[in-house]
Amino acid sequence: MRDHVPPLTTDEIHIWTWPTTDSEQDGNLLDESERTRLASYRSEVERNRFGGRHQGLRRLLARYCAMKPESLRFSHNSHGKPRLICPESGPDIHFSLSHCRQLNGLAIRLDQPLGLDIEDVDGRLDHQGLARRCFAPEETHQLATCPTPDKAAWFCRFWTLKEAFIKACGLGLSLPLKSFAIQGIEEPPTLISAPPEYSRQEWQFNQWQLTGATFMSVAATVSPGQKRPLKISRNS
Repeated sequence: MRDHVPPLTTDEIHIWTWPTTDSEQDGNLLDESERTRLASYRSEVERNRFGGRHQGLRRLLARYCAMKPESLRFSHNSHGKPRLICPESGPDIHFSLSHCRQLNGLAIRLDQPLGLDIEDVDGRLDHQGLARRCFAPEETHQLATCPTPDKAAWFCRFWTLKEAFIKACGLGLSLPLKSFAIQGIEEPPTLISAPPEYSRQEWQFNQWQLTGATFMSVAATVSPGQKRPLKISRNS
């Protein structure tokens, strides 16, 4: 990762990615709750991945706040979504952390919430069956029209978009996956339907195929009257 971060404005999202194994372990950076979670993993591999993920999170956020990584403090809403407790004189930073087997991802913006999700394509799953159980009818229909050899990849595309959306809403799976629908085939992805408290907002979705087997999506609210899409900067 870079020693310095680029300036962040209200019309931007910064996305950082780094390998799950590319981490210098320093448990002193973590707070008590993170160390408790770290100790709960039985596998040394999973402990290293968790430690590297949360140390990377702290190092990056600290650069945006001009603070020491170990001094950062977080709160959580009733659904477990973390929020950085920002100093009164500092920027109001929102973030979303995600990971897959080989990659960590962090999305950062000012003043408004956002959600990030990274997933690996898993060809072993019953994608059509999962879609019927988890997706809105409009999304199930879209998936059914995709070419058969690409079903696993298309399912992963939709899944990351939906996960990014519920992370941005801050409700986790208390927001039923069938309660909203995303147009995920055409570019750019768009919100088709959602409960009124979310459909009244403007949303922007962006998605990337990082490798042949990994997709990343970000969802963010857009300020009313904003004429240009949020600028996305990807960093590593």
